[in-house]
Amino acid sequence: WQEAWKSIRSWMPNLGALPPATGFSIAPDAALHMLRELHARKPEVVMELGAGLSTYLMAALIQQEGLSTKILSIESDMAYLQQVEKELKAKGLDACVQLVHAPLEPIEVEGTTYPWYTLPETLPAIDMLIIDGPPERTGKIARYPAIPVLAGRLTPQALVIADDADRKDVRDCIALWNRNKEWTVQYHPLTREIATLSRHA
Repeated sequence: WQEAWKSIRSWMPNLGALPPATGFSIAPDAALHMLRELHARKPEVVMELGAGLSTYLMAALIQQEGLSTKILSIESDMAYLQQVEKELKAKGLDACVQLVHAPLEPIEVEGTTYPWYTLPETLPAIDMLIIDGPPERTGKIARYPAIPVLAGRLTPQALVIADDADRKDVRDCIALWNRNKEWTVQYHPLTREIATLSRHA
């Protein structure tokens, strides 16, 4: 963890104090991997399911590098969303972030009902999708709807980052997403494993 934080702070010397991490926060080495992908790809739109430390770090990098990237951050917990919004504004990092309160409601996907985000009716094309919600406690394979629901908005070159990929429920989601072998899946053995998915070239 310390080496990852050291690398992040060396890269972004003006980062300042970070909001307190929670048990749900992205691990530092996973955050560093995410930031490197953001730097290399320079996506127009990043959509993240689950706001927090990742939002703050991405916004800081976007500002530092003068990128045109916009972050669409989806969060089900209104109190937590307001906390993230307050922290972003306090650091002047809110210009590139659209925070969306999306309560979890039942949604039917392929004949099964899941509690999932109530998304805006219109969504932009997504170049990078970060799946870090809904929380595990909300149900079995709670994150599965992400790809079926959002596949039509993903650009052909889109990168999907799935956090917590060392968890069985997340691995089960990934296996289901890739049951037709449409994706190249890579697992990255970090503090908490992440997986990256990209469509076959």
